[in-house]
Amino acid sequence: MLDKLKRRMGNRGGFTLAEMLMAVLILAMVSGVVAAGVPLAANAMAKVVDAANAQVLLSTTMTCLRSELETATDVRVDGDYRTISYRNEAGNLCTLSVVTDGAQPGVYLREDGCSDPRLLVSQKAANEHLYAVYEVDDGHLTGNKPTDGVLLFEELTIYKRDETNGDRSLVRTDSFAVRIISAMVE
Repeated sequence: MLDKLKRRMGNRGGFTLAEMLMAVLILAMVSGVVAAGVPLAANAMAKVVDAANAQVLLSTTMTCLRSELETATDVRVDGDYRTISYRNEAGNLCTLSVVTDGAQPGVYLREDGCSDPRLLVSQKAANEHLYAVYEVDDGHLTGNKPTDGVLLFEELTIYKRDETNGDRSLVRTDSFAVRIISAMVE
């Protein structure tokens, strides 16, 4: 019995050189496939994150525009259909305007008495190179005033600033209406 055990212990079979090379080759191929997929997955993740952030910015911009303009009085739209002047609840003259050039494009709010305009929406979005652009529908204006107390935006688009490939549209809404409460009361 002891002899059988010694023979078994002495007969240690291992992997041959060819088997080891095949295992290393298979491991290298699997590693290559995984390594090629990581940048693709990271790129897909970045696109999903951009789309989600753009959707949040679109919703936030719509909410901010609505809250600014719902209680406005004396609303006027300038000839470029991107600048809106109005008086807020406090009676201050305010201007909403779209800026597409410069370091931080987006929708800016300037209130009478304030020296610098401020971004209507999050500075964080601007830091992620996202910005909003709107255009007022001129078919719903009488002169330069909203018809029937409704200011209709023809489109509201969120862009991502890209210095290399040019700015690209991420998400947009075709039309967006704001009912101006003061126009309903008059």
